[in-house]
Amino acid sequence: MKIIATVITFALAFCAGCTKVREQVSPQIADIISNPRNFDGKEVQITGVVTDAFSFYRAGYFRLSDGTGSIAVVTTQISPRQGEQVEARGVVEQAYTIGSDQMLVIVEKSARAGTSVISK
Repeated sequence: MKIIATVITFALAFCAGCTKVREQVSPQIADIISNPRNFDGKEVQITGVVTDAFSFYRAGYFRLSDGTGSIAVVTTQISPRQGEQVEARGVVEQAYTIGSDQMLVIVEKSARAGTSVISK
């Protein structure tokens, strides 16, 4: 009986820890925007719909919306198409602040899920 109680306690603690790690890695966009200091310089993973996209040569930009807010993603990869559901992983950085106006961006550091890297 003691072993079962210990296993259940361990399982509950493990699950609670997994939830906490997931919150730190995959926040909602509104969380990033409302608490930029908590995320500045940290790697996050967000999922959402592309609402705007632009690319030129080896630089790209797209705006990702998850229903709680939207944020710009800067990338050296091919920008996804508008309306596409994507997952982006990168570092949160402050692009600029002018008075009370600020722009936060996520700078992608790795390949997006569902994309492949072609090597020669």
